[in-house]
Amino acid sequence: DWFIAHQEKDGRWTGRRFDDACGKCGSPAEFDSDAAMTGITLLCFLGAGHTHMSDGPYKEQVAKAINWLVARQSPNGDLRRGETMYSQTVATVALCEALAMTRDQRLAGPTRRAVAFLDANALRRDSDRRDAKSVSDDTLVLGWQVMAVASAKRAGINVSGTMFDAAKQWLDYVDDPRRTGRYSY
Repeated sequence: DWFIAHQEKDGRWTGRRFDDACGKCGSPAEFDSDAAMTGITLLCFLGAGHTHMSDGPYKEQVAKAINWLVARQSPNGDLRRGETMYSQTVATVALCEALAMTRDQRLAGPTRRAVAFLDANALRRDSDRRDAKSVSDDTLVLGWQVMAVASAKRAGINVSGTMFDAAKQWLDYVDDPRRTGRYSY
């Protein structure tokens, strides 16, 4: 119910005005990550079995959140709109899970494009590596990318090995040579 009270009319969750509805939550977020906030909140509803196609108390709110994510997507699958790859990966996992749970073919195209965008950008490196808006340059994003691959497979989307190759490259890059299995953020 807290999530519902803090959902924007357009279907997203935002850190900029999340306290407007109740006045008890504190100050706004320090950066914009609406796609990530919407994706992770949507995953809470999906994880509890609430979809946009099943009868239940949150059907409308879940539908609005999915519609917001799909509407913001660029033709190449980019969901960020100036946000980071963290936002892209979390929102992609949410779309994949919604598709896997419902098999709603209206989500098939947008979900495939979101996954393809991740796949196409997985191996960008070197001079681009530090541009967090274009490449996965931290271990947290890597974890979400691996989740996106697993979710895409559940949704029936074929995924190349590119993201796993990128994951290996990143882990090799941040490996602590003095301590096996320890990686920096």
